[in-house]
Amino acid sequence: MPITADYPHHADTAEPVTMTAPQIWAVANRIRRQIHADVAERAIDVGAIVDGASGFNVNGIAFDAFWDLDHAVANEAGDEVMGTTEYDPADPTSIMVSINGPVLAGRDDLLRSTAAHELGHVVFEAPAWIAKATGQVSVSYCAEGSTMGRLAELPVSRRTNLTAHEIREARANEFMGGFLVPPQLAKVDLLRIAKRSRMKPSPRPSAILQGPAFDAEAIDGSAGEDLLFELAERYRVSEAFIRVRLSRYDLLRTEFSHGR
Repeated sequence: MPITADYPHHADTAEPVTMTAPQIWAVANRIRRQIHADVAERAIDVGAIVDGASGFNVNGIAFDAFWDLDHAVANEAGDEVMGTTEYDPADPTSIMVSINGPVLAGRDDLLRSTAAHELGHVVFEAPAWIAKATGQVSVSYCAEGSTMGRLAELPVSRRTNLTAHEIREARANEFMGGFLVPPQLAKVDLLRIAKRSRMKPSPRPSAILQGPAFDAEAIDGSAGEDLLFELAERYRVSEAFIRVRLSRYDLLRTEFSHGR
C-alpha cells in the first residue's frame, strides 16, 4: 500500500502553504505510523524507511520513490552532501533519493536522520514536481540537497528571515524531528523518566504540548545527562538530537532553546 498523506497546499502549484511546526510534526507522525506501526518500539530502522517509503499518494498525487544508499553523493555544485532528493522530468512519476552511505558508514544515528530528512523533502516537494511533469499544474523544477553538517534545527518561527531554500531545509528538519522522535511519545517517555528520577517540573507548563515541562538548570547534572542518554538510546539518535527535540517541544528548556 502506498503511503498516503495530505496537508494544506496551493491548488495552482501543489506546493505546501506556510506550515507551523506542529502541522509538520502531525504530517510526520501520520507517515511514521504507516511505516512503523509498533508504537512500543521507539526507534525506526533505516531499512524500514527505505522499504516503506517507496510508493506515495500525497494530496492526491501518486508517485514512486527509489532509494540509493550505496554511493557517494554530491549536489549540483559538486559539493559532497549527506543526501539528495531529485526529480528527472523524463521519468514523470518517480523520485530519486540518494543517501551518502560511504560517508555515513558507522554513523547509524546520522544515517537515520539523513534518511528521515530526505523523506521530508519527498513528502513536501515531490508532489509539485510530479504535478508539473504530468501537466496538473505549472511549477518550476528544483532538486534538494542537504549539505554536510546542515542537519541542525532551524527555528521555523523565523521563516520570514530565511531564504526559500532555508525554509525547505527547516521544514525537512522539522519533519525529520517529528518523524524520529514524535512529540507525544517524547512527552510520555520524558515524564516517566522524570517521575522515576523525582525531577521537579517547571512552574510554567509546556507552551507546545499540554502538561509539565522542565528547566534544565533545575535538574541535577547527572540526572539530566542520564535523561538525554536514555532517550537517545531509546530512539537511536544522538543526545544532541534529543536535546533539540525536547527544546522544540518545550518539554526541556535549556540555554539552546529556540524562541517561538
